[in-house]
Amino acid sequence: MAARTEGHMSDSTDAADDPARQSLADFLQRLRVRAGQPSLRTIAQRTVERRETERLAPTISRQTVADVLAGRRTPRWDSLLAIAGALGETDPDRLKPLWTRAVEQDSERRVRHTQRRGAASSEAAKELEAPQDDTRHAPVGEPARSLLDLTAGEGLTTYFTPGSVMTRQGNPAGVAFVMIDGYAKVVVNREDGYEVLLDVRGPGDLVGVTSVISGSPFSAMVVTLTEVRCAALPAARLRESIGSDPELGRAILRVLTDRLRRSNERRVAFQMASPGVQVARALTSLYDRFPPPLDDGILPVNMSQNELASFTGMSLRSAAKGLGELAAMDLIQRYYRGIRIVDKQRLREFADLGD
Repeated sequence: MAARTEGHMSDSTDAADDPARQSLADFLQRLRVRAGQPSLRTIAQRTVERRETERLAPTISRQTVADVLAGRRTPRWDSLLAIAGALGETDPDRLKPLWTRAVEQDSERRVRHTQRRGAASSEAAKELEAPQDDTRHAPVGEPARSLLDLTAGEGLTTYFTPGSVMTRQGNPAGVAFVMIDGYAKVVVNREDGYEVLLDVRGPGDLVGVTSVISGSPFSAMVVTLTEVRCAALPAARLRESIGSDPELGRAILRVLTDRLRRSNERRVAFQMASPGVQVARALTSLYDRFPPPLDDGILPVNMSQNELASFTGMSLRSAAKGLGELAAMDLIQRYYRGIRIVDKQRLREFADLGD
Protein backbone atom coordinates (compact mmCIF):
# COMPACT_ATOMS: atom_id res chain seq x y z
CA MET A 1 0.00 0.00 0.00
CA ALA A 2 3.00 2.29 -0.02
CA ALA A 3 3.31 5.12 -2.47
CA ARG A 4 6.38 5.50 -4.64
CA THR A 5 6.91 8.65 -2.65
CA GLU A 6 5.66 8.57 0.91
CA GLY A 7 1.98 8.02 0.32
CA HIS A 8 1.14 7.41 3.96
CA MET A 9 1.76 9.91 6.71
CA SER A 10 2.73 7.24 9.24
CA ASP A 11 5.45 5.59 7.13
CA SER A 12 8.54 4.76 9.18
CA THR A 13 11.63 6.96 8.89
CA ASP A 14 14.73 7.72 10.89
CA ALA A 15 13.70 9.67 13.99
CA ALA A 16 16.63 12.02 13.49
CA ASP A 17 14.94 13.28 10.33
CA ASP A 18 11.84 14.35 12.24
CA PRO A 19 12.41 16.23 15.52
CA ALA A 20 8.65 16.74 16.06
CA ARG A 21 8.08 12.99 15.93
CA GLN A 22 10.99 12.48 18.31
CA SER A 23 9.46 15.01 20.74
CA LEU A 24 6.25 13.00 20.73
CA ALA A 25 8.25 9.79 21.32
CA ASP A 26 10.16 11.42 24.20
CA PHE A 27 6.89 12.43 25.86
CA LEU A 28 5.58 8.86 25.58
CA GLN A 29 8.83 7.50 27.00
CA ARG A 30 8.39 9.76 30.03
CA LEU A 31 4.88 8.38 30.45
CA ARG A 32 6.33 4.88 30.24
CA VAL A 33 8.83 5.62 33.01
CA ARG A 34 6.06 7.10 35.15
CA ALA A 35 4.00 3.93 34.54
CA GLY A 36 6.82 1.69 35.82
CA GLN A 37 8.52 0.80 32.51
CA PRO A 38 5.95 -1.72 31.23
CA SER A 39 7.21 -3.94 28.43
CA LEU A 40 6.18 -3.36 24.83
CA ARG A 41 4.09 -6.54 24.97
CA THR A 42 2.30 -5.31 28.09
CA ILE A 43 1.49 -1.96 26.47
CA ALA A 44 0.13 -3.70 23.37
CA GLN A 45 -1.92 -6.07 25.55
CA ARG A 46 -3.44 -3.13 27.42
CA THR A 47 -4.73 -1.70 24.14
CA VAL A 48 -6.43 -5.07 23.51
CA GLU A 49 -8.05 -4.92 26.95
CA ARG A 50 -9.15 -1.35 26.27
CA ARG A 51 -10.91 -2.46 23.08
CA GLU A 52 -12.92 -4.98 25.11
CA THR A 53 -14.48 -2.08 27.03
CA GLU A 54 -14.43 0.54 24.23
CA ARG A 55 -15.60 -1.10 21.01
CA LEU A 56 -14.14 1.56 18.70
CA ALA A 57 -10.72 1.70 20.36
CA PRO A 58 -7.92 0.35 18.13
CA THR A 59 -5.71 -2.59 19.06
CA ILE A 60 -2.00 -1.90 18.62
CA SER A 61 0.65 -4.46 17.75
CA ARG A 62 3.88 -4.79 19.73
CA GLN A 63 5.89 -3.67 16.67
CA THR A 64 3.76 -0.53 16.26
CA VAL A 65 4.27 0.33 19.93
CA ALA A 66 8.01 -0.13 19.46
CA ASP A 67 8.08 2.09 16.37
CA VAL A 68 6.07 4.86 18.01
CA LEU A 69 8.12 4.89 21.21
CA ALA A 70 11.34 4.96 19.17
CA GLY A 71 10.12 7.87 17.05
CA ARG A 72 10.15 5.83 13.85
CA ARG A 73 6.45 6.27 13.15
CA THR A 74 3.73 8.87 13.70
CA PRO A 75 0.62 7.01 14.87
CA ARG A 76 -2.95 7.83 13.98
CA TRP A 77 -4.70 9.93 16.60
CA ASP A 78 -6.83 7.06 17.91
CA SER A 79 -3.76 4.82 18.07
CA LEU A 80 -1.84 7.47 20.00
CA LEU A 81 -4.69 7.76 22.50
CA ALA A 82 -4.66 3.99 22.93
CA ILE A 83 -0.91 3.85 23.59
CA ALA A 84 -0.98 6.86 25.91
CA GLY A 85 -4.00 5.42 27.71
CA ALA A 86 -2.10 2.18 28.24
CA LEU A 87 0.59 4.29 29.91
CA GLY A 88 -1.90 6.06 32.17
CA GLU A 89 -2.31 9.34 30.27
CA THR A 90 -5.95 10.46 30.15
CA ASP A 91 -5.61 14.08 28.99
CA PRO A 92 -5.66 14.32 25.16
CA ASP A 93 -4.90 18.05 25.31
CA ARG A 94 -1.34 17.22 26.43
CA LEU A 95 -0.88 15.05 23.36
CA LYS A 96 -2.60 17.07 20.66
CA PRO A 97 0.06 19.78 20.04
CA LEU A 98 2.89 17.23 19.84
CA TRP A 99 0.96 14.93 17.52
CA THR A 100 -0.25 17.76 15.27
CA ARG A 101 3.28 19.04 14.74
CA ALA A 102 4.56 15.52 14.01
CA VAL A 103 1.88 14.97 11.36
CA GLU A 104 2.59 18.37 9.81
CA GLN A 105 6.30 17.55 9.58
CA ASP A 106 5.42 14.22 7.98
CA SER A 107 3.54 16.14 5.28
CA GLU A 108 6.40 18.59 4.79
CA ARG A 109 8.91 15.74 4.57
CA ARG A 110 6.76 13.99 1.97
CA VAL A 111 6.70 17.12 -0.16
CA ARG A 112 10.48 17.55 0.14
CA HIS A 113 10.90 13.94 -0.91
CA THR A 114 8.90 14.54 -4.07
CA GLN A 115 11.05 17.57 -4.85
CA ARG A 116 14.11 15.34 -4.92
CA ARG A 117 12.45 13.21 -7.54
CA GLY A 118 12.76 16.11 -9.97
CA ALA A 119 9.36 15.46 -11.56
CA ALA A 120 8.31 18.82 -12.94
CA SER A 121 4.70 19.76 -12.25
CA SER A 122 4.89 22.32 -15.05
CA GLU A 123 4.95 19.41 -17.50
CA ALA A 124 1.93 17.93 -15.76
CA ALA A 125 0.07 21.20 -16.12
CA LYS A 126 0.86 21.34 -19.85
CA GLU A 127 -0.29 17.76 -20.24
CA LEU A 128 -3.64 18.48 -18.62
CA GLU A 129 -4.17 21.65 -20.63
CA ALA A 130 -3.20 20.13 -23.99
CA PRO A 131 -5.93 18.69 -26.25
CA GLN A 132 -6.21 14.94 -25.79
CA ASP A 133 -6.63 12.42 -28.59
CA ASP A 134 -8.23 9.93 -26.23
CA THR A 135 -10.44 10.03 -23.14
CA ARG A 136 -7.83 9.44 -20.47
CA HIS A 137 -8.35 12.81 -18.83
CA ALA A 138 -11.53 14.42 -17.62
CA PRO A 139 -11.97 18.14 -18.40
CA VAL A 140 -9.72 20.21 -16.20
CA GLY A 141 -11.09 23.34 -14.62
CA GLU A 142 -9.41 26.68 -14.04
CA PRO A 143 -8.53 26.06 -10.36
CA ALA A 144 -6.64 22.86 -11.19
CA ARG A 145 -4.58 24.63 -13.86
CA SER A 146 -3.91 27.57 -11.52
CA LEU A 147 -2.78 25.31 -8.69
CA LEU A 148 -0.56 23.34 -11.04
CA ASP A 149 0.99 26.63 -12.17
CA LEU A 150 1.87 27.35 -8.52
CA THR A 151 3.92 24.15 -8.37
CA ALA A 152 5.49 24.60 -11.82
CA GLY A 153 9.21 23.94 -11.83
CA GLU A 154 9.32 22.83 -8.19
CA GLY A 155 9.13 19.08 -8.78
CA LEU A 156 6.10 18.54 -6.55
CA THR A 157 4.64 15.66 -8.54
CA THR A 158 3.71 12.80 -6.19
CA TYR A 159 2.92 9.17 -7.03
CA PHE A 160 0.66 6.83 -5.06
CA THR A 161 0.22 3.12 -5.65
CA PRO A 162 -3.27 1.54 -5.50
CA GLY A 163 -4.65 1.37 -1.97
CA SER A 164 -2.53 4.26 -0.64
CA VAL A 165 -4.01 6.86 1.70
CA MET A 166 -3.74 10.39 0.30
CA THR A 167 -5.53 12.08 3.21
CA ARG A 168 -6.58 10.51 6.50
CA GLN A 169 -9.79 11.52 8.26
CA GLY A 170 -9.05 13.56 11.40
CA ASN A 171 -5.41 14.31 10.55
CA PRO A 172 -4.24 17.94 10.22
CA ALA A 173 -4.47 19.19 6.63
CA GLY A 174 -0.83 19.88 5.82
CA VAL A 175 -1.01 19.45 2.05
CA ALA A 176 -3.54 19.53 -0.82
CA PHE A 177 -3.39 17.71 -4.13
CA VAL A 178 -4.39 18.21 -7.75
CA MET A 179 -5.14 14.88 -9.45
CA ILE A 180 -3.30 14.42 -12.76
CA ASP A 181 -3.75 10.71 -13.50
CA GLY A 182 -5.64 7.94 -11.75
CA TYR A 183 -8.64 7.60 -9.47
CA ALA A 184 -9.33 7.68 -5.74
CA LYS A 185 -12.34 7.19 -3.50
CA VAL A 186 -13.51 9.58 -0.78
CA VAL A 187 -14.76 7.75 2.31
CA VAL A 188 -15.71 8.58 5.89
CA ASN A 189 -15.75 6.21 8.85
CA ARG A 190 -18.89 6.38 10.95
CA GLU A 191 -18.87 5.91 14.70
CA ASP A 192 -20.20 2.37 14.28
CA GLY A 193 -17.14 1.50 12.17
CA TYR A 194 -19.03 1.42 8.86
CA GLU A 195 -17.23 2.99 5.90
CA VAL A 196 -19.32 5.29 3.69
CA LEU A 197 -18.25 6.07 0.11
CA LEU A 198 -18.99 9.74 -0.58
CA ASP A 199 -17.53 10.29 -4.02
CA VAL A 200 -14.78 9.47 -6.49
CA ARG A 201 -11.94 11.77 -7.59
CA GLY A 202 -10.18 11.64 -10.95
CA PRO A 203 -7.95 13.69 -13.27
CA GLY A 204 -8.38 17.43 -12.72
CA ASP A 205 -10.06 17.05 -9.31
CA LEU A 206 -8.86 18.75 -6.13
CA VAL A 207 -8.16 16.76 -2.96
CA GLY A 208 -7.91 18.21 0.55
CA VAL A 209 -8.37 21.83 -0.55
CA THR A 210 -11.44 22.51 1.63
CA SER A 211 -9.67 21.39 4.81
CA VAL A 212 -6.49 23.29 3.95
CA ILE A 213 -8.42 26.52 3.37
CA SER A 214 -10.52 26.20 6.52
CA GLY A 215 -7.59 25.08 8.66
CA SER A 216 -9.59 22.12 9.93
CA PRO A 217 -8.53 18.45 9.96
CA PHE A 218 -9.28 16.33 6.91
CA SER A 219 -12.98 15.50 7.03
CA ALA A 220 -12.64 12.31 4.98
CA MET A 221 -10.12 9.69 3.95
CA VAL A 222 -9.07 9.61 0.30
CA VAL A 223 -7.78 6.21 -0.83
CA THR A 224 -6.37 5.52 -4.29
CA LEU A 225 -8.22 3.02 -6.49
CA THR A 226 -5.50 2.96 -9.15
CA GLU A 227 -1.98 4.31 -9.42
CA VAL A 228 -2.30 8.07 -8.97
CA ARG A 229 -0.09 10.92 -10.15
CA CYS A 230 -0.83 14.29 -8.61
CA ALA A 231 0.70 17.65 -7.74
CA ALA A 232 1.23 18.32 -4.04
CA LEU A 233 0.77 21.81 -2.64
CA PRO A 234 1.77 22.60 0.98
CA ALA A 235 -0.99 24.19 3.02
CA ALA A 236 0.87 27.41 3.77
CA ARG A 237 1.66 27.95 0.09
CA LEU A 238 -1.95 27.40 -0.94
CA ARG A 239 -3.36 29.79 1.68
CA GLU A 240 -0.81 32.43 0.72
CA SER A 241 -1.71 32.11 -2.96
CA ILE A 242 -5.44 32.39 -2.32
CA GLY A 243 -4.84 35.44 -0.14
CA SER A 244 -2.90 37.19 -2.90
CA ASP A 245 -5.11 36.04 -5.79
CA PRO A 246 -8.84 36.55 -5.09
CA GLU A 247 -9.75 35.13 -8.49
CA LEU A 248 -8.11 31.84 -7.59
CA GLY A 249 -10.17 31.75 -4.40
CA ARG A 250 -13.37 32.41 -6.35
CA ALA A 251 -12.50 29.69 -8.87
CA ILE A 252 -11.93 27.17 -6.08
CA LEU A 253 -15.23 28.22 -4.50
CA ARG A 254 -16.99 27.49 -7.80
CA VAL A 255 -15.48 24.00 -7.85
CA LEU A 256 -16.57 23.30 -4.28
CA THR A 257 -20.05 24.65 -4.99
CA ASP A 258 -20.32 22.44 -8.07
CA ARG A 259 -19.22 19.46 -5.98
CA LEU A 260 -21.98 20.17 -3.44
CA ARG A 261 -24.54 20.59 -6.22
CA ARG A 262 -23.53 17.26 -7.77
CA SER A 263 -23.86 15.56 -4.40
CA ASN A 264 -27.35 17.01 -3.88
CA GLU A 265 -28.43 16.02 -7.38
CA ARG A 266 -27.23 12.48 -6.76
CA ARG A 267 -29.24 12.20 -3.56
CA VAL A 268 -32.36 13.43 -5.36
CA ALA A 269 -31.78 11.10 -8.33
CA PHE A 270 -31.62 8.07 -6.05
CA GLN A 271 -34.90 8.84 -4.30
CA MET A 272 -38.14 7.08 -5.26
CA ALA A 273 -36.58 4.97 -8.01
CA SER A 274 -36.24 1.20 -8.46
CA PRO A 275 -32.91 -0.44 -7.60
CA GLY A 276 -32.16 -0.95 -11.30
CA VAL A 277 -32.76 2.70 -12.12
CA GLN A 278 -30.68 3.88 -9.15
CA VAL A 279 -27.73 1.72 -10.17
CA ALA A 280 -28.11 2.79 -13.81
CA ARG A 281 -27.98 6.45 -12.79
CA ALA A 282 -24.89 5.87 -10.67
CA LEU A 283 -23.07 4.06 -13.48
CA THR A 284 -24.11 6.66 -16.06
CA SER A 285 -22.81 9.43 -13.80
CA LEU A 286 -19.47 7.66 -13.33
CA TYR A 287 -19.22 7.00 -17.08
CA ASP A 288 -19.80 10.67 -17.91
CA ARG A 289 -17.23 11.88 -15.38
CA PHE A 290 -14.61 9.21 -16.03
CA PRO A 291 -14.97 7.76 -19.55
CA PRO A 292 -13.38 4.35 -20.21
CA PRO A 293 -9.83 5.04 -21.45
CA LEU A 294 -10.00 2.43 -24.23
CA ASP A 295 -13.62 3.04 -25.23
CA ASP A 296 -14.36 -0.58 -24.29
CA GLY A 297 -17.08 0.26 -21.79
CA ILE A 298 -15.01 -0.84 -18.79
CA LEU A 299 -15.25 1.83 -16.10
CA PRO A 300 -11.78 2.89 -14.88
CA VAL A 301 -13.20 3.26 -11.36
CA ASN A 302 -13.16 -0.12 -9.62
CA MET A 303 -16.01 -0.34 -7.14
CA SER A 304 -17.17 -3.27 -5.00
CA GLN A 305 -20.83 -4.07 -4.49
CA ASN A 306 -20.60 -2.69 -0.95
CA GLU A 307 -19.07 0.56 -2.22
CA LEU A 308 -21.73 0.93 -4.90
CA ALA A 309 -24.45 0.46 -2.29
CA SER A 310 -22.81 3.11 -0.09
CA PHE A 311 -22.33 5.48 -3.02
CA THR A 312 -26.04 5.33 -3.95
CA GLY A 313 -27.38 5.21 -0.41
CA MET A 314 -28.93 1.80 -1.08
CA SER A 315 -28.87 -1.36 0.97
CA LEU A 316 -26.43 -4.05 -0.16
CA ARG A 317 -29.37 -6.25 -1.12
CA SER A 318 -30.92 -3.51 -3.28
CA ALA A 319 -27.61 -2.77 -4.99
CA ALA A 320 -27.15 -6.45 -5.80
CA LYS A 321 -30.70 -6.59 -7.14
CA GLY A 322 -30.11 -3.51 -9.32
CA LEU A 323 -26.87 -4.89 -10.75
CA GLY A 324 -28.55 -8.20 -11.48
CA GLU A 325 -31.40 -6.44 -13.25
CA LEU A 326 -29.04 -4.49 -15.51
CA ALA A 327 -26.97 -7.59 -16.25
CA ALA A 328 -30.09 -9.57 -17.17
CA MET A 329 -30.99 -6.85 -19.68
CA ASP A 330 -27.50 -7.07 -21.21
CA LEU A 331 -26.80 -3.45 -20.30
CA ILE A 332 -23.72 -4.29 -18.22
CA GLN A 333 -21.29 -7.12 -17.59
CA ARG A 334 -20.01 -7.74 -14.08
CA TYR A 335 -16.66 -9.04 -12.90
CA TYR A 336 -14.73 -8.85 -9.64
CA ARG A 337 -14.74 -5.22 -8.45
CA GLY A 338 -15.45 -4.06 -11.99
CA ILE A 339 -18.26 -3.28 -14.42
CA ARG A 340 -18.35 -3.07 -18.20
CA ILE A 341 -21.11 -1.00 -19.77
CA VAL A 342 -22.30 -2.98 -22.78
CA ASP A 343 -24.80 -0.49 -24.22
CA LYS A 344 -24.27 3.08 -23.03
CA GLN A 345 -27.30 4.52 -24.85
CA ARG A 346 -29.75 1.93 -23.58
CA LEU A 347 -28.34 2.24 -20.07
CA ARG A 348 -28.86 6.02 -20.20
CA GLU A 349 -32.42 5.58 -21.47
CA PHE A 350 -33.15 3.10 -18.68
CA ALA A 351 -31.70 5.52 -16.10
CA ASP A 352 -34.17 8.17 -17.34
CA LEU A 353 -37.21 5.91 -16.76
CA GLY A 354 -37.65 7.14 -13.23
CA ASP A 355 -38.00 10.80 -14.24
